[in-house]
Amino acid sequence: MAKIIGTNNKSFPQRSGASNVRYFWDNLDMKKDLSARYSFICRFFHLMLLDLSKNSGIVNGPGAKANRINWILQHNPNGFPGDELQKQIMSARVKLANFSRLNYVADKNEGKAGDKKTDNEERRATNDELIEYGLDERTFVAVLEAVSHFCAWAYNLEIPPRIQEILSSMESDEDAAGEGIPQSELDDVSVDDMANKAYRFPFIIIIDNSISMGEIGRLEKLQQGLNNLYGKIEMSSILRSRVELYVATCGGGANEIVNFAMIDRQMVPLNQLILSPFGACKMASTIDMALDRLKVRLDMYSDASHDIRYFRPWMLILSDGKFKEDMSKVIDRINKDFSKLQVYVRGLSGKANMDNLRLLDPHAAILNSLDGFFKDVFVSLKRIQTSIPGGERIHLINQQGFAQNQ
Repeated sequence: MAKIIGTNNKSFPQRSGASNVRYFWDNLDMKKDLSARYSFICRFFHLMLLDLSKNSGIVNGPGAKANRINWILQHNPNGFPGDELQKQIMSARVKLANFSRLNYVADKNEGKAGDKKTDNEERRATNDELIEYGLDERTFVAVLEAVSHFCAWAYNLEIPPRIQEILSSMESDEDAAGEGIPQSELDDVSVDDMANKAYRFPFIIIIDNSISMGEIGRLEKLQQGLNNLYGKIEMSSILRSRVELYVATCGGGANEIVNFAMIDRQMVPLNQLILSPFGACKMASTIDMALDRLKVRLDMYSDASHDIRYFRPWMLILSDGKFKEDMSKVIDRINKDFSKLQVYVRGLSGKANMDNLRLLDPHAAILNSLDGFFKDVFVSLKRIQTSIPGGERIHLINQQGFAQNQ
């Protein structure tokens, strides 16, 4: 198997703690090409998370970096750094995961049967390929800023003047150009999807992977159902070009997994997500984050240069309802600013707090069978193949009766 750039650390000295951070800051060379700089920061990011979470017991694998970040945020002796830095470092994690995956694809496609490669012979994606997927110069500086501030907080360090100068120079460039590109669009790696004028169906999935969801087998069954749904969408040429998935988890914080994109352009596919229970359920902040993304996406559809028609968006929330956040503000926001959003909530336990869940969806129901539920979801999505936006509303059906009200 091709080695994924960003996890091969042989070229990065094995230091620990603050010395690793200082080495990174001292040796980041902005004169190198964009791909080389992404590779360097990827390798450092991996080692930094390993060092800060060495006592967590978290095993490497898909989803491990998000779990490590959440663990660090909750257990670092310097205290919680605030929601803004949490969002920035999670966004940086997604960008670096996109880079690693893009390099894996590039290396795999270029390799030939029988080739023997050394650790230093992976093919990096070209700068043009990085830019195509939104990993441009500005995004690199945004990642550098998030990672640097995270390190400064976690290790109680001062960001050196040279790094501060790099960050401030990008801000100056944006000021000189006027308002520049909104950060929300910089974060959206699927802008090129706008070239496809097919009708769109924005579909938000919010997954509760908090500690209370840790009952043996529950998250595994949920993962299997999501994988099956993903595979069925992928096999349908029409759904593949129309359904745009957004996926977030809310265990330990608002964690964006997949930003809006068609399946064949998702750099972190849903079927590679591994769910593990972690932290308290942050449902309100996760919904807020998803609504921010949805607004950006709908504005892109409606932009005169794109003029893409779309179906009423869905938000599917899968949870046991054991969250303690005040939901009033996010509910008011949905009612006021997202009146066309269809919210469907399903309880994933017989002991689910249905009073909480019905705050978000008066028709919230407990699932008896995840397999049957995801079949219902796919049958509902298939109606997109023969419908047009503005016509009959696409509802989530309960054809097989696997959900029940209690």
